[in-house]
Amino acid sequence: MIRFAVFIFFFIHLAILLKARHLRWLGHLTGWGTCALFIGLYVFQVEENSDLVFLIMATLTGLSMLAAEFVAAALKKPENSS
Repeated sequence: MIRFAVFIFFFIHLAILLKARHLRWLGHLTGWGTCALFIGLYVFQVEENSDLVFLIMATLTGLSMLAAEFVAAALKKPENSS
């Protein structure tokens, strides 16, 4: 289930970047906050058997946030068009 949530972060952050640029901070807070949470769970070894999963989820969350930034930059319309 958490893998699905990480996948959804990409689309949520992309929608925020494309449609509501003034809420960009909210997308960063949720995405990078989740990435930091997974890193914290890995570092503090909350559950011994899930260390690798936490590390993978942190990586995927970070990559999905970066991918959304790149896709939004590519799809963003120029503001000074005539």
